[in-house]
This record gives sequence, structure tokens and C-alpha cells, in this order.
Amino acid sequence: MNETTTSLAELMDHEDIVIFEALNSVSSGTADPEQWLIDALGGGNESASGQRVTTYSALGLPAVWNSVNLLAGHIGAMPFEIKRRLSGGGCENMPQSPAYKVLNLEAHGLYSPFTFRQTMMVHSILSGNGRAVILREDMSGQPTGLLLMYPENTWTVAVNGQKYHWTTLQSSANGGTIYPGQLDKYSTANTPGGMSYGTYLIPDQDVLHIPGLGQNGLWGIPLVNVARDTFGTEQAG
Repeated sequence: MNETTTSLAELMDHEDIVIFEALNSVSSGTADPEQWLIDALGGGNESASGQRVTTYSALGLPAVWNSVNLLAGHIGAMPFEIKRRLSGGGCENMPQSPAYKVLNLEAHGLYSPFTFRQTMMVHSILSGNGRAVILREDMSGQPTGLLLMYPENTWTVAVNGQKYHWTTLQSSANGGTIYPGQLDKYSTANTPGGMSYGTYLIPDQDVLHIPGLGQNGLWGIPLVNVARDTFGTEQAG
């Protein structure tokens, strides 16, 4: 971790990181989460109709599924160009750039570039934030891959003028291991006062972050929270 990295003790004082206080005393998985975890994430809250709304229950509504699938599918199918500014003005394409190869040819061994871009948009639309760790070559720092960060396990924070993304090494709500050993250098065990909960504190320069509509310019607001009562009414039938 570099010298600008803050300690978890500082992060615990941040009003948006209530999850740290919970992790001090109790843990919870995401497949069958405890109520404290549901409340801390601001997801799965009960709507006015009495229905509990999550990203997965919202996708069960045909109109939501169709809209998200349409938007995410179109973005996923679009090529992503990498350009360089020229000293005399204008710009030129850089198809040989490592970033171009990652975005268009091989995002990660786990998924294709199309699947990566589509999934990032699903996260951005429903959960308010699409995030991926930028994997880099050790010596040159050039990007070699993009590793999706699951919204239910990740939070964005700003501390001392620096932006970070805090994520946990857990199984997602759909099951399956999220992160391999490529994130060890970000482990909170490497920070002063760090806690050993399989958590990682990643600086913003190493994360591709696509926030949705928001109010503070740092992170997006989950659609499932804003439209909770509307979705809940539809779920109730």
C-alpha cells in the first residue's frame, strides 16, 4: 500500500461505513444474510407493500429485466476505443494499447469483454455502481485485466481527500468465489490497524468505476433503493 493509504480505524469514523462496526463483532454471509448486513448495505429493505426488494427480486419484474437487459446488452456489444491526444491537437486511436486489448479482446480469463461490459452496466444501473479492479503488470504498471467487484460486497468511500473502494472476499449472492489471490497487495492486513476479515482497500486509481445517478459525485444511488416502493408494489402483484 502507498503512503496515502489510510487505516481502517480512520475509515470506521466515516458515516457511510457502518459495516466496519458490524464486522468488529459479528460476520454474515451473503447467500442468507443476517439482518444487520441487509440494513448496512441499504439493500433488500422492505417496501411500503411489505415486499422486500433486492436487485434479484427487481430483475424478476419483466419490465425491469427487459430494460436492464436492453441497455446493458447494447453497451456490452459496443467497441471501446482508446485514444491518445496529439501535441498539435486532435487525437489518434491506439489499437495496440494494453488498455484496448483488455477492454476489447480479453478482459479476464473468467469472462469475455462483452460479458464484462454488460455486467458492469447491470451493476451500474441496478446497484448504482459498476466497479472492476484494474489488474496490472508488476514492473510496467500496464493493465493486464479487469476483475469485477460485486456491488453487494463493495463500498466506495472518500477519506482525507482520497477515494477508495472497500471490498470483501466472500461468495456473492449467486454463489462462487469472487477474488483470486491477485488482490493480496490490497489486503487490509497490510494497513495499520487492519482487520483480518478477507477485506481489501483499493485506491481509486486501480479501479474502473462507473457510477450511476448520484448526489455527491463519488458514488451512485442504487435504483432498487430509490424505486423500492414501486418495485415492491409490482412484486406484490
